[in-house]
Order: sequence, then C-alpha cells, then structure tokens
Amino acid sequence: YTGEDFRRIVQKRPEVLLKSTGSYEATLSFLTNELRMAKTEVLLTLRREPILLSRNVESLGENLAFLQELGLSVEDVKGAAIQFPNILRYTIANMEEKLEVLEDYGVNDAGIRDVLRKHPFVVSLSRATLEDKISFFVDEQGWELADVLKYRKCFTYSLHRRLRPRLRFAKMNGVALQTKVAWMDCNDQQFAKMLGTSADAYRAFLETYAPARV
Repeated sequence: YTGEDFRRIVQKRPEVLLKSTGSYEATLSFLTNELRMAKTEVLLTLRREPILLSRNVESLGENLAFLQELGLSVEDVKGAAIQFPNILRYTIANMEEKLEVLEDYGVNDAGIRDVLRKHPFVVSLSRATLEDKISFFVDEQGWELADVLKYRKCFTYSLHRRLRPRLRFAKMNGVALQTKVAWMDCNDQQFAKMLGTSADAYRAFLETYAPARV
C-alpha cells in the first residue's frame, strides 16, 4: 500500500488516525484472509469507506457470521462489502430491522440473500424510507415485488422529489409511462421529451408542486 493510498483514506476519514497501526494490520488481515479480498479489492473497499479501519475485528467478524447465517457465502459477503463496505460496520440489530421490512412484504430467505448480494446499500435506508418506497411501487403502482427488488433505482431516487412529481406530471399530461425505470433514470429534459412536452413546462410544474396533495 502506498502513501498516496493512505493519504486518500485519511483525507476522507481523518479519525482513522486515532487507531494504532496494529488495528490497521488486523483489519487488513481480516479483509485479506477472512473475506479473501485481493489487494486491489481491499484498497477499493477502504477507499469507499475508510472508517472500517476504526472498526474492531471482532465486530467485523460478527457481521460476517451474521451474513453467513443468512445463507451468504464468503464470496457473497466479499462482493457485498466491496459494493457497500458499511455492511461490515452497521450493527446487526440495524440490519435486522431493514430485513424485517422485506420479510413483512413476503420476501423469502432466498430473496433476502439476493437483495444483499445485489443491493447491500438497502440496509442503509431508514425503516420508514424502505417501507414507503416498497409501498409506493407495490401498493400504489401495482408492481410485482420482484420487480422492485430487481431495480436499484427504486431505492435510490427520492420518493418526494423525483418519483411522485414525475408520475403526477405524466398523469397531468395524460401519458401512461411504458417503461419501468427509464422515466426515473433520465434527466428532467429527457423526461419532458418522453412525455412530448418541454423541460420548461416540467420545471414550472415543479415550482408549484405540493407533495402533500399527491
């Protein structure tokens, strides 16, 4: 590991300097030996979330064990940690709370494993946000739950600042959106074009849009 690697890590999370070099070595050993990460994967993981260097190895091991108990392999956990390193840092109780939401909607064990492999960041959402977004797509839009879990965008875009306003504007213009995700992913100009109107018209709508009335 180079000085430049460490500089980037410290710039992002200066608090890691409070830990001993022995603590660094223990974390690096855990990622390398327990999660079987290559050097490049370790660097990518730590650049994304340097605070892992401040987490004690016992806690990292507990999270690994918890995820394995759910049926994920070490390779699965490694992939999830590279995508979203905080899955090794969040408390088990925190993660269980989010997984309970999925269970309440009927997601089985295999489905939960699939979510953790593909969208591990879901455990970072508040319980209320996760419930609201699933309810929006399943209960209000009539989507199949499998489709909601398939698309990352369902969880990343703001319900009140992007999803609801766009659907409301489409309805006002008498347009039924034909694609599941393109209308979420495009910018405002592309979205307006998709509806056969102008970006100015959409911006004007947003200035008067009141989420509480939708």
